[in-house]
Amino acid sequence: MAFTLGATAAKDGTGTTIPGGLFTDLRVAGSALGPVGLALGAAAGAWLEWMLLYRNLRKRIGDVGAGLSHLARMFGAALIAGAAGYGVKVAVGPLHPIIVAVLVLGPFGLIYFGVARALGLSEAKVVMDSVMRRARRR
Repeated sequence: MAFTLGATAAKDGTGTTIPGGLFTDLRVAGSALGPVGLALGAAAGAWLEWMLLYRNLRKRIGDVGAGLSHLARMFGAALIAGAAGYGVKVAVGPLHPIIVAVLVLGPFGLIYFGVARALGLSEAKVVMDSVMRRARRR
């Protein structure tokens, strides 16, 4: 992966030169940073906000968080469901992205909540119980 950096400016419709900023010509593997830069900026801002909120919340009410065991079970359920979703994506082949999304997201959600419930996550139990109640009514 190669990174390059340069500096350019752009002209708007009135002929005014608009400086491009420090990362105007930053390229990752030959592609412009555009969408990747937006995603990285949003992610950095979200993490900063989370850290500030977390710190203030801990000061006000004490220790907060899901705990390592809870996070590990959620992560495990996500890995299993993600692998199943990827398997479905590969199995359906090159279809329209919306069709692939519908075919992948259903099994992913069912497997995630099923595995999470089997691993003892109370939130998954609430969701699965609600879905089962609604399914029985029909």
